[in-house]
Amino acid sequence: MNGETNIVTNLINQIIKNNEDQIFFTKDEEIVINKYTDFYHLKVNEKIKNFNYLDPDSLIFMNDGYAEIDDDGYPFDDIEVKNFILNTKYKNFKYQVALYKQLLDFAKIKNNNDIKVLVDIGCGKGGGVSFYKNFYNFDYCIGIDLTRVNIDVAKKHEKKVNFFIASATNLPINDNTVDVITSVESIFYYDPMSKFAQEAFRVLKDNGKLLISADLTEKQEKIMEDTFLNNGLVLYDKKNITKNVRMGCCISKSRFMDISFSESIIMSNDETKYFGENKTFKQYKNFIFIKKENNYAKIWLQMFCL
Repeated sequence: MNGETNIVTNLINQIIKNNEDQIFFTKDEEIVINKYTDFYHLKVNEKIKNFNYLDPDSLIFMNDGYAEIDDDGYPFDDIEVKNFILNTKYKNFKYQVALYKQLLDFAKIKNNNDIKVLVDIGCGKGGGVSFYKNFYNFDYCIGIDLTRVNIDVAKKHEKKVNFFIASATNLPINDNTVDVITSVESIFYYDPMSKFAQEAFRVLKDNGKLLISADLTEKQEKIMEDTFLNNGLVLYDKKNITKNVRMGCCISKSRFMDISFSESIIMSNDETKYFGENKTFKQYKNFIFIKKENNYAKIWLQMFCL
């Protein structure tokens, strides 16, 4: 047991920066921090008024969710298969868990993988990265978020993940130490995105993957892809999952009525984002970017990518 502990400790020391840099946030980041801090306290007050609602510290997911749908557009269950039987911690969030799972499925990362280090940026209350650590074979998982209340909740319910309050534009991680970065519904909070792209390139190992789930307009998609390419992160593949996420919202808004009224309202509002086909409506997509040396990124894109 001591041997295993020493191995983990040595790995942590290799990955995490050992310095005392003060954390600075931009004005836009401070707005995000205040937004989610206020939202947490709103749910605290909801719990006081309605004893049947879940404790806010148990509301560990903050994404729209994902539902498998058949050719006729009807949902069906696919999350609870072999090796993915969800325990009580995750039961209320089956579709939110599914959003995290299908992102790794898209990247062909299995739960018996040999990947060492995964970092979830914009981890919120840690539900997604907790799921990754408990159901996959990653040696080490890190959760990064701006908001202290989110990280405090995450630390309460998950002890096997290391959580840090930090900006996506100033990661407390050493160079070339990370195999996979995930970012679910938070990419447009990174201010500025170009600085995040530089940080992602810095901490990823060569050929490391940046996996993104995001709702975005056509214009936002182009800006994101160009920003990443200019910083050595090459688009390898992408997939439109708008209908799946819309169905996840649709189901969740009803289910959440029994556990959190405010969460139910969010699901209802988010569902409406995904109706329509014109350029002003948002599409929900998965993206795989791969770290390539800047000098070769554009050549690699022309040769191998879409």
